[in-house]
Parts: sequence; C-alpha cells; structure tokens
Amino acid sequence: TAHISSSSALEVRDMIVKERPSGVMVELCPKRIQKMKDGGLGDSPGGLGEMLKVLLRGLGSGGGLPMQRLLEQALKGFYGNFKSMGIEPGAEFKNAIEAAEEVGAKVIAGDIDITLTMEGLTRALQQDWQQMLACRELLDLDIDHSKGFMDTAEQLKSRGKAAQINAAMRKCAPHVYEVMIEDRDRTMAGYLCRSNHRKMVGVVGMGHCVGIEKAWLEYFMNV
Repeated sequence: TAHISSSSALEVRDMIVKERPSGVMVELCPKRIQKMKDGGLGDSPGGLGEMLKVLLRGLGSGGGLPMQRLLEQALKGFYGNFKSMGIEPGAEFKNAIEAAEEVGAKVIAGDIDITLTMEGLTRALQQDWQQMLACRELLDLDIDHSKGFMDTAEQLKSRGKAAQINAAMRKCAPHVYEVMIEDRDRTMAGYLCRSNHRKMVGVVGMGHCVGIEKAWLEYFMNV
C-alpha cells in the first residue's frame, strides 16, 4: 500500500473480505494498534522518503535543534499536511483491522515496537545527517506532482517508485534505511514465515514488499 492513498485503504478492505484469511498481519506494533484505536497514527513512522525530505530541510536550516526534536517536528509536520487535506495516513491499517474482525481473522501486530524504532531512528539520524545534507537524491526523487496530490499518492504504490525511494535512502542514509526498512522487513517476514494460519493477508507499505519477499525466500531456503 501507500500510507497516504485512499484507494489503498479501500483495496485492503476488499481483499480481506474477498479472501477471508484466518490471519491478517499489519505493519504496526501493539502500541501503534492501540494508538490507532485511541484516535490516530499521526506521529508514527511511515512515508519515509517524504518525511526525510522534510527533516533534511530542517537540518539544512541550521536551527540547532536536537535531533529528537527535529524528528518530532518533521513527523508532525509531514502528517499534519495530510490531515489538513482530509487524508488520514495509515487508514489502510484501520480498514484491515476492521475487516479482519468482520471475517473472524486474528490481527497480528507484525512490526517492531515503536519506541525501539524511534530510538534507533534518532541514533541513525545522528550518524547519517551530514551525509544526508550532501546527498541530492532525497530531494530529486522522480515523482510527478503535476496531476495533483491523489495522483502523486498513487505513484508511491508502484514497485518502481518504491525501489527508487529505497535506493536513494540506502545511499543517503544507510543507518536510517537499516532501522526503518531492513530491520522491519525482517521482523514482518518472520511473522509471515512462522505463521500457522491456513491463509494470511499482510498489509504493509510498498517500500517493504521487496525486502519482505527477500527475507521470506531466505528463510525457506535455510529451513
């Protein structure tokens, strides 16, 4: 999915209702599931490429804010922009949980604990920020904004765009990429590989698909 795509949210619900799996894994940890039930995911990681573009501009401004504070501002600003347009980032997860409950499927929180992820992200940014400032790839991603926001959001659902964003992230912020993509890919793939459910649906961002598939294949090749 794309976390800011309204069509992704609808597609997730349709898929779960159609397939009627016994388990649904979502790209959330238990804390984030509870936060969603309490009213939203507005300060949770997702849409990493665009969020880091916001953060990179903040780092370049020379304001001298601590890394943790810059990170908090970048996340809030990133999600606040979408909410002001009536878009709820992560709506596909809400739909996935509701659809899972409707068909009697177990909801599996497949992601790393948000506290650990944010702590790791803060450390990674401290390691990567100078390299990020010198790297243009994050600011020059080939995404066509000319047709409006919704069309831009749909572009993020393509494997090609996801691969482009991930490649830029790996080059410009390797430690951030490890924390936000690779570690979480392996964790979510582990839940899928070890599952004893007859049929499962996994609901994850497009940027995680290739890594999850790779970890999946490596797991079964080594069994």
